[in-house]
Amino acid sequence: MVQTGLNMGPRHAHVLGWAKSFTKNLDYVEKVMQDQEVIGATSLMWSLVQSAVPQEITQHVMECLENEGLPNLATRNVQEGKYHNPL
Repeated sequence: MVQTGLNMGPRHAHVLGWAKSFTKNLDYVEKVMQDQEVIGATSLMWSLVQSAVPQEITQHVMECLENEGLPNLATRNVQEGKYHNPL
């Protein structure tokens, strides 16, 4: 299972931080590329949801996320709202 976004850490040591998605030791460039693919796929899915679900619902979801101060989708290797080209 791929984990993206914020994570509360293991049950015995709750620490708020970016999820760790990799079990293999990949180089930084590969991690960034894979994270960008996950963010891109998630963004595409959200766009499809917005086109199919009534705007009142998606607008309410966006307002709730903003009111709670939750960040946009990001990973340990790709900062929120930033396109990062590792090459």
